[in-house]
Amino acid sequence: MEIDRIKRIIAESNDLSKLGKDRQALKLLDDAIANAVRENQAGWVTLLTRHASVITDHIGDFNLAKQYLAQGRSQ
Repeated sequence: MEIDRIKRIIAESNDLSKLGKDRQALKLLDDAIANAVRENQAGWVTLLTRHASVITDHIGDFNLAKQYLAQGRSQ
């Protein structure tokens, strides 16, 4: 994954979250995380899962936030 693509995904997910479309933001991140895993890009997985955990924490889904953090650490 390229840095510009990662920046775009993070920016788009931020925008979606600000509009109250948190689940759409997480779907975008989930797709990007899966792609990073397939490409063995551990650094991107960590970055994207941390970002996803912030969004899930914001909406009060603390268990899902923990899952994202654990996924990031397992890479």
